[in-house]
Amino acid sequence: MRLLPFSRNFSTELILRLAIPLGALALGLMILLGVLAEKRERQVIGESLARAAARMAATLEANLAERVADVDLLASHGAWYRENDREGAQRAFDVMRTRHPAFAWIGRTDAQGRVQAASDGFLQGESIATRPVFSEGKKGLFLGDVHEAVLLARLLGPPPDGEAALRFIDIARPVYDQHDNYVGVLATYLSWSWVRQFFEQMLTDFDRVRGVELLILNHENRVLAGPDPQVGRMLALEGMAKPDGAGKAHWHEAAWPDEPRHLFAWIDMPPPDHLAALGWRVLVRQPSDRALSPVRQLRIQLAIAALLLTLGVTGLACIQARRITRPLARIAQAAEAITEGAEPRIPASDSHLSEVDSLSGALQHMLDTLTHREQALDDMQQLAHRDVLTGLHNRRALELHMELSAERARRSGEGLAVLAMDLDGFKAVNDNHGHGIGDALLRDVARRLQEVVRSGEMLARLGGDEFVVLVVAPRAQLHQVGETVAQRILGCFERPFMADAQALRVGCSLGGAQGAADDHPQDILRRADEALYIVKRSGRGRFQWWTGQA
Repeated sequence: MRLLPFSRNFSTELILRLAIPLGALALGLMILLGVLAEKRERQVIGESLARAAARMAATLEANLAERVADVDLLASHGAWYRENDREGAQRAFDVMRTRHPAFAWIGRTDAQGRVQAASDGFLQGESIATRPVFSEGKKGLFLGDVHEAVLLARLLGPPPDGEAALRFIDIARPVYDQHDNYVGVLATYLSWSWVRQFFEQMLTDFDRVRGVELLILNHENRVLAGPDPQVGRMLALEGMAKPDGAGKAHWHEAAWPDEPRHLFAWIDMPPPDHLAALGWRVLVRQPSDRALSPVRQLRIQLAIAALLLTLGVTGLACIQARRITRPLARIAQAAEAITEGAEPRIPASDSHLSEVDSLSGALQHMLDTLTHREQALDDMQQLAHRDVLTGLHNRRALELHMELSAERARRSGEGLAVLAMDLDGFKAVNDNHGHGIGDALLRDVARRLQEVVRSGEMLARLGGDEFVVLVVAPRAQLHQVGETVAQRILGCFERPFMADAQALRVGCSLGGAQGAADDHPQDILRRADEALYIVKRSGRGRFQWWTGQA
């Protein structure tokens, strides 16, 4: 059966024999490329979610460790040795709660578990001897899992909006007198509401638009925090086996109960040193349809384009074999020249056939469109590497630049240094003047930092009031160059900043770390953050290199 009438001459049969299999091959190749592109995009998104889960777990762990350190420091204070100084103890507890609102309650018991002094006087005179916060706290430094405290919840009033009940985390440790005799327990309840603040800090507006969600699970895989429908659920998802120890992120794709398929990543969060493991797991997820929507649209477009091109070439070959051979040859030659770098220009057809002329024009239009799209993609990529508020490089650009700089430094024998900084007093500006003034201050700080950062140095904003400067210099001069850059930065904070016609003063603390040839860039950045933490903890307003000691 003949689908179309055609001449039995040599050129028609030759083109027909080539057009059909080549068209089918093009269609199959486009489909295969679409499948491979979706597979690769799934891998990229999964790894990105895994990195986000690891980053969020590290931040959550650091927050917990800070609160444990606060309790440890408070318990070791000499004032707690004197049983009669209850008013002084209560004042100290109230001050601690004011400084760290995450502490819902702080109390000091006697050796038998009766509360002697407490923040706001809550539970004073009550016995908590049967509570884990006392029974476990008198054995040593104790961190308890999330639970409800009915009596304390009644005293504190209704829970914050969005929470069914008040929930707490126990942090406690024994108290000893000056003769190292056990005299009681310093017990605290850490409010679970701080997790909401953690979510708000970690998830950006861009994450929420993309449907990215953060969940915290306990050791039983029960959801402690996350989207309201998930809280309290036990998750037994396909592929979510127990990872090989904490600290390693995994990702998978599976259908969720009563929900569509999600790409998700999880990591077991290691507890602070010397504490019983909470067994928490941080999980980040994104709906598969939203994550893979762009590449799936591309697959459809590729399939349609391939099918249309196949039908067009086959039909023209069958009907106008003789008249299209010559112009198609010229088009093929032009396409070959374009692949070798020539100007993307298809020659106009002189066959006087509208089909051939249209094909030539359509190919030129496709080339113009692809050229414009490529330029648009380049522009979008530039935007993706810029911080929206300040116009500085963002974390993504910093990571890419660090990898490239580290590779170049390994080849050239140069050294790599990272200076991590954040602003001293910025929170007070936000609290007293509002976030609009805070944003204006950040823009002014960014402009001033750009003035002191020179060629060969990269300035980036990681978020909030956190900035990073990347320095590449000869190894013998790296220490001195880093010191010079740090002093330039500190110097630019000596003058007040202008924000909405207001003169504001903020300071800056810096921590630096130098990298060896085989150091991973992220390790250098982590050490710089550790040095910054030491500076913030020991006085602020100065610069210190990382020494390997906390």
